[in-house]
Amino acid sequence: MPIYKMTDKNGKNIRKDGLQKYRVRINYTDSFGKSHQIDRVAFGAETAKQLEIQLTQKLNARDSFKNDYRTAIHGVHHSQAFRGP
Repeated sequence: MPIYKMTDKNGKNIRKDGLQKYRVRINYTDSFGKSHQIDRVAFGAETAKQLEIQLTQKLNARDSFKNDYRTAIHGVHHSQAFRGP
């Protein structure tokens, strides 16, 4: 997923307490096929990487929950719902 360095309008890097400002962007597609983005800001490269990991894990956990919910409601996981002749 993309992590961008942020700059001011003059192209100068934005820093706070000596740490570079980064925009962390997570791209994903929902269950209806619609594209979405989650944008967050972090200071420091290591913090930006950790934020990216955290957001990705949250999305994966949410998708896992939705699949488990569908299984509980319908009794069959969607990948096993139809088995052709």
